[in-house]
Amino acid sequence: MTDLELLEIKKKFADVGIDPDTKIILEKYLKVGDYDAKIEYWFWDGIYAFSLIFLKADVEHLEQSNLIKLIKEEISLTADFSISGTGKYLFLSYGYRSG
Repeated sequence: MTDLELLEIKKKFADVGIDPDTKIILEKYLKVGDYDAKIEYWFWDGIYAFSLIFLKADVEHLEQSNLIKLIKEEISLTADFSISGTGKYLFLSYGYRSG
């Protein structure tokens, strides 16, 4: 991914909301297939987890099962996901553990 592509992806996710009690430990921008995404590793209320975030408009044409299959194939994840949508973003969270 070029620096320009990375900058464009970062712009897409610039206004992802963060709960005031949540601490983002790590964030990374990537492509999952043809789709721009952001991964956050976060801590909230004694829980650590990851969220893979997409723009809803980018992936809304995909069935949830097809999106999850794509994710598991592209980034070799075997975890189960909890899926939620907030505003214009779709969150697929996984890897929950207590801290």
